[in-house]
Amino acid sequence: MSFALDPAVLESITQEARQCFLEEDAPGYLSVLQQGLAQLAERQAPDYQALMRAAHSVKGGAGVAQMPALSKLAHKLEDLLEAWNKERIEERELAVGLLQQGLEELAYMLGAAQDSQEIVEADPNLLKALDEFNASIDAARHPHDPPPPPKALSESRVKLIETALESDLENCLRAIEDLLEQHVDTQRIREGLVGLIDEGLLLGEAYSLPWLVSTVEKIADLVERPPANLAFDDLARQSVSELRQARDRFLQELPDPDAETPTPELDTETPEAIATPDDRHAPIQLRIPLERLDAMGSAIGELITSHERLTIQQQQLKQASGNLRRLVEQVKPVRDRVQSFYDQMSTVGGSSVAANGSDGTEFDALEMDRYTALHSSLQTFEELITQVQETRVDIDLVSRELGQDLGQVRMDLSRLYSDVTISRLVPFKTFAQRFLPQLRRNAQRCGKKAELKVSGENVLVDKVLLEQLQTPLTHVLNNALDHGIEKPAERAILDKSETAQIFLGAKTEGSEVVITFADDGRGIDIEQIYQIATDRGLCPPSIPMNQLPRERILDFIFQPGFSTATTVSDISGRGVGMDIVRTQVQQLRGTIDVETLPGRGTTFTIRLPLSMSLLSLLLCQASGRILAIPADTVLDVIPYDDVSSIGPHQWPIDGRSSLEETDDSSISWRGQVLSLLPLMSMLPYERLPAMSSTSKVVLVLKGASAPLAVTVEAIVDERQLILKSFDDTIPIPPYIAGCTILGTGEAVPVILPRFLKPIKGRPVITTPMPMSVQGSRMILVAEDATGARRSLERILTHAGFSVIPCRNGQEALTKLEQRQGLVDLVISDVEMPVLNGFDLLGRIRTHSAWYTIPVVMLTSRTGDRHRQKAMSLGANAYLGKPVTPTELLSGIESLLPSS
Repeated sequence: MSFALDPAVLESITQEARQCFLEEDAPGYLSVLQQGLAQLAERQAPDYQALMRAAHSVKGGAGVAQMPALSKLAHKLEDLLEAWNKERIEERELAVGLLQQGLEELAYMLGAAQDSQEIVEADPNLLKALDEFNASIDAARHPHDPPPPPKALSESRVKLIETALESDLENCLRAIEDLLEQHVDTQRIREGLVGLIDEGLLLGEAYSLPWLVSTVEKIADLVERPPANLAFDDLARQSVSELRQARDRFLQELPDPDAETPTPELDTETPEAIATPDDRHAPIQLRIPLERLDAMGSAIGELITSHERLTIQQQQLKQASGNLRRLVEQVKPVRDRVQSFYDQMSTVGGSSVAANGSDGTEFDALEMDRYTALHSSLQTFEELITQVQETRVDIDLVSRELGQDLGQVRMDLSRLYSDVTISRLVPFKTFAQRFLPQLRRNAQRCGKKAELKVSGENVLVDKVLLEQLQTPLTHVLNNALDHGIEKPAERAILDKSETAQIFLGAKTEGSEVVITFADDGRGIDIEQIYQIATDRGLCPPSIPMNQLPRERILDFIFQPGFSTATTVSDISGRGVGMDIVRTQVQQLRGTIDVETLPGRGTTFTIRLPLSMSLLSLLLCQASGRILAIPADTVLDVIPYDDVSSIGPHQWPIDGRSSLEETDDSSISWRGQVLSLLPLMSMLPYERLPAMSSTSKVVLVLKGASAPLAVTVEAIVDERQLILKSFDDTIPIPPYIAGCTILGTGEAVPVILPRFLKPIKGRPVITTPMPMSVQGSRMILVAEDATGARRSLERILTHAGFSVIPCRNGQEALTKLEQRQGLVDLVISDVEMPVLNGFDLLGRIRTHSAWYTIPVVMLTSRTGDRHRQKAMSLGANAYLGKPVTPTELLSGIESLLPSS
């Protein structure tokens, strides 16, 4: 298929783009630049990023509008602002003057073009002055200053280092000396030296002791390549002696933490600072078996559940007290009416009572009252009402005191639970540092350079989980070093640092601990994975790669015996590593996900459930059932009547090809368009409960890659409850984290929103396509400049394409989601607000359904670094602005298959 435009149409498009740039885009950019100049003149700090973005936008917009002189001037002003942003300008007055002249010239050229449609040239003297000034800045550029010297060690830091060197390191030294005295075989001595090396590297890295690291590395070299003239026993003695002497010299140079000073000050960094003078060492630590800690935690969990039951009973008692109060209030008017009736009866019948009495009475009716049996009964009735009221007051008092006591008990239980939980947790940094010696040795074997960067160092993680993750992460690290990370020479060609970066991080998300392992290497070749899987019969050859979800292809690397290595090395290539990784993670009831980007690296994300957690859970009612959702995954709660609806939409029912109209719709939430579904429709029940038509609440939940909008009937409560995980007796769906037990004894499942997605064969909301665009190829354009965006839209529309215009990368992602599977090609600028073009490209290449969509980068950043980055991210073409319609359509024709 060939695309061509009539010359008259091209001229019309150019004129429209120029007018749009001059009237809509340029005035705003010029205003930003002038405001920034005013701040610079007053020696204030403007928003340099906004200024550079405005100058860059003028440059790009002028190129699209076929105004090369204006684009050239804006480019030189952008270079000047960039130098100012990097604090490389010393002659501020001269720079301000040049910037002032440049903006005046810019405004003049824009005004001339808008008033008379005349394209004037920039002042050559000004352009020359800007060139000379920018060249002088580059010539005078100084290297970065060396880092400042390290700070002095605090008293607590000194004590920690002393303890580590005199205890931990000393134990390793003595262990080797004991082996030497016993005259054991060489292999055991070698193992002892390896343990000494690992411990020394760990302590050296942890406490920033370069002398210890270098000394231990020398020992490691001797162990790997022992001298021919030295017996291994003598080598071990020499190594122990050298390391002990180096340690003793270092300890002598450390300041004495117990030296008397005229005005002693407490160091509050660690608890040791407030110890008595006799407390020379860390507090005594008790070792408690893990089984006992588990039992204690379970007992506390049961106590918390019992507390929930008592809380419900206290609420029932409070409710009964309130009911009793209302009954007493209702009885009072009845009592008053009966009393009034009795008084009337006794007044009317008083004389007859006296007359019918004994004639020998001493007093008449006026001198003394006489009471009948009815009066006595009424008096008893009133006394009973009073007693009931007093009892009600006592019950109310007991209820209030019980509520206060339950609140205090809950606080104590929460604190006890926290203490027991923390007792089995360790900082993630302690675990991560174990990989430093392994990384250093394996990198040296591979002839590569790599360093480990740890995030979430202070995140407390269950020690048991970390121990079981040691083997999986070791395999992942070996694969990263052998397959993922390039040789230093290759990294230099790719404009990467010779030293590769490996990232290991930890964080907790609700009921899960998330371990992330990433590298900045070459990434995983998706096509190679697909080809190997096809050759091995794991994937039918009849299924093209672009019809397989991206995660499905990446999932092949976890198959037994799968490997992309052509040769077997000492650390990887046997095809057993990733299989073991998944198996061990699944045994922990966890999941492992992989994301990769060509030229940028690979990320493995391991999620493991906590054995028992006290979580804040949102209890909601859906189709008559109570479900719990971790509160930290709930982004927003919106009354159903307040939802801004974008609908109606259509969905396929029961897999039929016909479309039926429904009342369901999408919603607009914080600038995003989210599909709206009943919560129960996203759970894979074989028999779906009857859908309620009384949805009252919309929940916006944190999904795997984007927010989810679901409807429920009601919010029941939000409470802190114990989450109990299931065992592996039966398979558990990944969307169920476990269950929680309410005070009523009801077991409520806890749902993880990141695993929720519309069920195939169930109602799935999609956006209907307008009739005017059905059947034509669709191109999405992401461009923040109005003139450039309209120009591209006009060119593509005339060439017969359907165009989806977007103002930034985030809006482009939303449109891609709404038009799932309908976009044939993406054209994107690089510099855009909210989400730039590189990030948009990365999201597309890592998405399971979009990764095969051709992407054309269209930008005024035409340098090699920007081009190489775009191509390494997976761009199919890189075009510079301004681009001619012929060049643009020719590039599109080469990427889109013939129809």
